[in-house]
Amino acid sequence: AGAHCLWSASLPKRVSAIAFTPGSEYVFVGDRWGEVHCVSVAHPKPIKEEDKGGASEPLQEEGKKGGPAKAKRVETTRVLGHFASIVTSLSVSPCGRYLCSADRDGKVRVSVVPQNDKDDGAAKEAEGAGWLDRVGLHEVQAYCVGHQSWVSATLFLRPDLVVSASGEGECCVRAWNPLRSTEAPGTDNAVGGAVVVDKDSSVVALAHALPVNAAEDDAGLVLALTESRRVALIRCSAQGELTLVRLLALEGEEGMGDSYLPVSMAVGPGQVLWVAGCRKAPIETAETAETAETAETAE
Repeated sequence: AGAHCLWSASLPKRVSAIAFTPGSEYVFVGDRWGEVHCVSVAHPKPIKEEDKGGASEPLQEEGKKGGPAKAKRVETTRVLGHFASIVTSLSVSPCGRYLCSADRDGKVRVSVVPQNDKDDGAAKEAEGAGWLDRVGLHEVQAYCVGHQSWVSATLFLRPDLVVSASGEGECCVRAWNPLRSTEAPGTDNAVGGAVVVDKDSSVVALAHALPVNAAEDDAGLVLALTESRRVALIRCSAQGELTLVRLLALEGEEGMGDSYLPVSMAVGPGQVLWVAGCRKAPIETAETAETAETAETAE
């Protein structure tokens, strides 16, 4: 059987970031309004017919006989906000207790994800709805501030170690310990300094790899993918110290040249690196638009 849509949710503004909890029970979604919403994957709350107002369009056309049923529209719950700054990245810690969110103003926020009481959770699951998407993430564990440019990507290596990357103008990777207290004067949660990857580009994605021969005090490799089609291999120690190992150049498909733009990556089984990209569309200016119009008139 092929894949089909189970449900669909709409946000006030365009989606800009997404992250699942470790067990995929919930999904967090950030938008360009600076808000982060949450939906239960297995038990979403459907929108009532009277709430639709008859204005919503069908989410999925009815399939042919024997095909999948039409997907339902579900509600989202706003769990936190970034004060009208675009949410650029979301990541959840491996233990599921912390959510890291970043924005265009260079801020990295680590929020505490409430843990459900088992008995209370069983009752609410019986009602056909999730639990986490009914509450907000009101407790802030830490703010990680230090980037001089917008934050483009975040990644948890451990609950006490998160890395973040910045955009053009700085294009560096920093490490933080969100569990370290920042109340004492003169202290912060930055560890390991910063590794500059490429000042003329932007980091678009981060990934984590743990080599087979990694030392016990080694947190593995942080891979930073840039718009300039490079992958930076950065060694991260157990204490969060970052060291640039090497830069790998990616080659696009034959004939694509500079039009190839990498957008995401992941490390698969056997430590195989997968990079996804797209073809850049030319930016239409007033001059190019006028030239195209003249050519069309001439034809």
